Amino acid sequence: VRETVQSFLPRTVRANEDRFRRFPHYLLNFEGAYRYRLLEECHPELFATLRTRVAEGRWFPSGAAWEAFDTNLPAPESIVRQILYGTRYFERAVGKAGRDIFLPDCFGFSQALPTLATHCGILGFSTQKLRRGAEMRSAFGVPFAFGLWTGPDGSTLAAVLDPGEYGAQASRDLATDPQWADRFRALAASDRPDSLMTLQGLGDKGGAIPAAAIEWLERARAGAGPIDVRLADSEQIFRELTPAERERLPVHDGELLLRLHATGCYSSRSQLKRRHRQAEQLAHAAERAAAIAHSLGTRPADRERLREAWLRILAHEMHDDLTGTSLVEAYRYSAQDLALSLNDLRQELAEAVGAVATTLDRTTAGTPLVVFNALGWERIDLVEIELAGPAAPTGPLA
Repeated sequence: VRETVQSFLPRTVRANEDRFRRFPHYLLNFEGAYRYRLLEECHPELFATLRTRVAEGRWFPSGAAWEAFDTNLPAPESIVRQILYGTRYFERAVGKAGRDIFLPDCFGFSQALPTLATHCGILGFSTQKLRRGAEMRSAFGVPFAFGLWTGPDGSTLAAVLDPGEYGAQASRDLATDPQWADRFRALAASDRPDSLMTLQGLGDKGGAIPAAAIEWLERARAGAGPIDVRLADSEQIFRELTPAERERLPVHDGELLLRLHATGCYSSRSQLKRRHRQAEQLAHAAERAAAIAHSLGTRPADRERLREAWLRILAHEMHDDLTGTSLVEAYRYSAQDLALSLNDLRQELAEAVGAVATTLDRTTAGTPLVVFNALGWERIDLVEIELAGPAAPTGPLA
C-alpha cells in the first residue's frame, strides 16, 4: 500500500502520459477502483490528468471491481459488493465503469463467478493465470482461448482464458505473425468466431510499456497483414460479440482451479482469514439490524459507516492479501483495517439493535434480554451472555 501510493501510482500516470502524447492510438487498461481512490486522495493533480484521459477514451477503467479479488475465499456477497462498489466508484469518480471482470493474476477461479457476474450485468471475464508460457498451471487444462463459462445455475459468461502473459511486450509485427495466423486458421477450421485477445503489459510495479513495443503495436494496427490488430479496451471483445457468434463459442462447465501456483496459500495466515470471515458475517448482521431500525423510524442507518467498513474488507480480498502470500509487514495494514471494520460494524449492530429494542414490550418479572437473529429464518441455537460488574442482574432473565 505504501509503495503503491508513493511510487507505483504516480509512475503509472506520468509514464503513460508520455505514451499518450507520443502515440495517437495507444490505450491503457488499468483495473482496481481501490487504487484509483488512493490516487484521488494522495495525488489529486495526477488523478485529474487520469480523468481527462478516461474522458478521451485513452485510459480504460477495467474490471468493474473494487480490487483484483480472490474468488475462492470471499463469500458470494463480497464478490457482488466488489462489483457494486467498484462500478459505483468508477461512475462517480472518473465518469465511466467497465463491465468486465479483469483478473489476470489470481490463484484459480470458483465456478460461482459466472453466476455472480451475470447477475451483476457483467459482459465477460478474462485471465492469463491458467497458463504461463508452456507451463500448465490449471488443474483441468485451459478449456479454450475464447469461449463461454457456465455457472452452477446455467448462467453463461463470455471468457478469455488464454491471452498470453500480462507482461508480454510486442517485438514483431503481430499482423503478420505466423503463430497467430495458425491460431486463426484453427479457429476457422472449427467454425469458431475469429476473435482473440492478447495482453501487452508491464507487471506489478507501475509505469508504462516501452516505446519500442508500442511502435510494433502501431505498425501492426496500421499494417496490411492478414490479421486485423486493434488496440482495445479489456471489454471490447465481449461488447462486440454477436448472438450468432456466441452460439459458435466452445463451452466450459466446471471450476477453473490451479494445481500449481501459491501452493498452500489457502491455509496460510489463518488469523487474517478468520478475521475476514468474521467481518463478512458481522457486516451481514449489522446491515440487517440497521435496516430494521431504519424502517421502524427509530434510528437512521449509518450508511457511510457501513460502506467504509465494507470497502476496507473488500480491499484486503486482493489475491495477494487474503490468500496469504504477502510479506509480514503488509499484514499489519490488513489486520488494522479489518479491526477498524469489525469495531465499526459491532457499533452499528449494537446501536441498531438497541434502537429496535426500544419499540418492544420489555415488561417482565425478570431482566429483559433481547436476542437478534440476523438470519432469514427461525433458528434454535445456544446463546452465550456475559454478565459482569455490580449491576449485573441476579434474578432470572426473560
